[in-house]
Amino acid sequence: MVLNVWHKRSRVFPSAAPVDAAAWTNAWTCGVRCSDGGSERKGDERTKLLRQVAERGLCRDARRHAWMVLSSCMPAADEYADSMQLAASNGMQMMCQINADSIHAALTEWYRKHGGTEEWAFTLQRINTDTARLTHEPEFLASGSATRAQAVASSSRVLALYSLCDPTVGYCQGMSDLVAPVLEAYLFSSRDTNSDTSSGVPGPEAEAQAFLCFWHIMQLLRRSFLSGLVAVHEDIAALRDLVCEADPTLKRHLETINAGGFEFAFQMLLLLLRRELQWEQANQLWDALLAWHQLLHVRLAAECDSQCHCRGETCVAEDNAAFQHEYLSVLMVSSAGCVPRYPSYSRDVFRELRIAAAAALLLAHRTQLLKCTSVEAVVQLANQFHDTAPGSGVKLAYDAASLMQHRIQGKPDARDAATASCGCI
Repeated sequence: MVLNVWHKRSRVFPSAAPVDAAAWTNAWTCGVRCSDGGSERKGDERTKLLRQVAERGLCRDARRHAWMVLSSCMPAADEYADSMQLAASNGMQMMCQINADSIHAALTEWYRKHGGTEEWAFTLQRINTDTARLTHEPEFLASGSATRAQAVASSSRVLALYSLCDPTVGYCQGMSDLVAPVLEAYLFSSRDTNSDTSSGVPGPEAEAQAFLCFWHIMQLLRRSFLSGLVAVHEDIAALRDLVCEADPTLKRHLETINAGGFEFAFQMLLLLLRRELQWEQANQLWDALLAWHQLLHVRLAAECDSQCHCRGETCVAEDNAAFQHEYLSVLMVSSAGCVPRYPSYSRDVFRELRIAAAAALLLAHRTQLLKCTSVEAVVQLANQFHDTAPGSGVKLAYDAASLMQHRIQGKPDARDAATASCGCI
C-alpha cells in the first residue's frame, strides 16, 4: 500500500506570488528590532523567509541575491566574501583572454600538474561543444535572441574557470545544464538591459558572481561528477530503495518490465531534474530544495554543536569558522588553493533531498509508469515528464521533504533525530 504522506499532491500552497528581491533582501540583511529596543535578532525572520521560499519559490530577480546564500549554507563574513569576489573577478578576466597563446600555455601546464584528467585543450573543446547546444527554452537562450551568443560565451568562461579551480572534476557533460539557470539569475534576471549584460552589472563582475554561485552549487553536487560517476550509481540504488519503501507495487512493476535497476533515473539525479520540469518550475524546485536544505542544515548544526559540547567534543560544524578564512586562492591559478571543506552532513542532507525529489517525481507519475510495458517505454516517459503546472516545482520539493521526513522518523540515528526535530515540515 502506498503511504498517504507520500501522495498528498493535493496540498494547497499559498496563492501569494514568489518571494521577490526586496522581500529577500529586507528579511535576510535587515534584522528585526526587539520591542524593548534591544539588539537586532535575525534568526526568526530568516527562518520565516526560508519557509516562504520553500513554499512559494523565488522571483527571477531574487535568485541572484538568494542562491549564493542558500547554496553556500553559511553567512560568510564580509572579508571572506570580498576576497572570494576579487579572486573570481581576477579569474573571469583571465578567462576573457584565454585564447592568448601565453595564457593558454600557462593554463595547460597548470591543469596538467594539478590533476586534470585530460588535456586542457580537449576540456575546452568539450565545454564549447556543449554550451553551443544549450537549451533554447528560456527567453535569454531562445534561437535568434540577442542574448544567446552572450550567454553561450559566458557559460563557456564560467565552466572553464570551474575546470581550472577543480581539475579533479574538470568538466563533465551535463554541467552546462546546471550553469544555465545560474547565468540567468546573475546576468539576465533584470528587464533593464545595456550593451554588456541584462542585469546592469559590468560583464566580468556579473560573471564572477555567477561563477561563485555555480561553485557553491557544485560543492553540493560535486561527488556525483567525480571520475567514474560512482556516486550517481549509489544514488540510483538509494532511489530504488526509497521507491520500494514508498510504493512496493510500483517497484514490482518496474522489475517485471526490466526497469527495476532504475538506470532511467540517471539524468534526473545527475542534473537535479533540469530536463524533467519546465524551465521556471525547475528553477522553483531549486529554490525550494535549497531553502529546505538551509532549514535542515541550520538545525543540524545547532544539534551537532549542542551534543558535542555536552560530551566535551569538537563539533564538525566549527569547521565553518575556519572555512571562512580559506580563500579560494586556486581561483588565481595558484597551487595553494583547495576545494572548500563543507561539513559532511551538509552534503548528505542535500543528497538525500535530491534523491527524494526524484522519487517524488516518479510517484507523481505513478499511474503512467504502471501503464508502461517495457523499459523503453519508461525511458521515453521519463524524457517527457515536463511538469508545467504552476507551483509544480515547489510542490515537488515539499513532497521530497515529506519523503525525507518520513524516513528520518523511522531511524533512531542521532543525526536523523536532529533533522526530524527541526519542525520544518
